[in-house]
Amino acid sequence: MAADAAVSVAVVVAAAGILLTGWDWLDPAVAILVSLLIAWTAFGLLRSSLGLSFDGVPSSIDRTKVVAWLRSRPGIASVHDVHI
Repeated sequence: MAADAAVSVAVVVAAAGILLTGWDWLDPAVAILVSLLIAWTAFGLLRSSLGLSFDGVPSSIDRTKVVAWLRSRPGIASVHDVHI
């Protein structure tokens, strides 16, 4: 959401810069910067989706805490071979 706002602001600033200065090179320069921003965010999404498709564990989950929580449950004798 913030990236979308940044792209919109960059386009408006570039348009204003072109109108005020006549520097036509601002348009392709901003287009390159916007495309780099889109590629950066797309790479993060691709990495996350590939991790999930390979049944990867989200980075926010701590395996040792999960095992400790399971062991603390009533009626659990042992915990082994945990797949998260």
